[in-house]
Amino acid sequence: MGERGEEAVATSIPREVGRRISLLRELDSLIDFSRGELQLNIIIKLGETGGRDLTASQLSKILGERYRSVIDALHRLERKGLVEKRVGERGILLYTLSATGKWYYNTLTKLLNLKGEMEAEDQHLSHKTMLRHFAKEARTIDYIVDAIIALATTTKKRLPLETLASIMGLSTTRAQSYLDYLVSNDVSGSSATRGT
Repeated sequence: MGERGEEAVATSIPREVGRRISLLRELDSLIDFSRGELQLNIIIKLGETGGRDLTASQLSKILGERYRSVIDALHRLERKGLVEKRVGERGILLYTLSATGKWYYNTLTKLLNLKGEMEAEDQHLSHKTMLRHFAKEARTIDYIVDAIIALATTTKKRLPLETLASIMGLSTTRAQSYLDYLVSNDVSGSSATRGT
């Protein structure tokens, strides 16, 4: 690909990547990714149930976490408006995602392209697999943020692929694959457009 094509890819990225970063920040503002692993696990597990309510005891067993830790995380999620509880038979407390919690789960899985993978493989991924995938995506975003900052600080808002790859600390092939991935995976459901 010539320099002109490389610049076209580089200049079409900031809007899409900026939108994804904005979504990640919004999700992170509700559940701190660096400290809220149990809360994320609960959201993912409740989202995987397809609306079926679970007890704190069930969540504790499924996630392999202490009951008290799960209860504390559920209370935090409830205060944030992500989880709702209701009283079931015999006074047992049942937890499910609220409307905001469903939005959170759907946005996270769509942002990370996990729903497509689940449907394509015709199986549900475990919450640990989802989190590992999320960590990989976060590293990808980290590379892209370096490229965005470089593009944003240039006067023409364009850089050759070789320069972006150097800034990202990657080979040009690897940098191109990250840029192509982010341009082609549109979270909103509409296709990302790319200049030629």
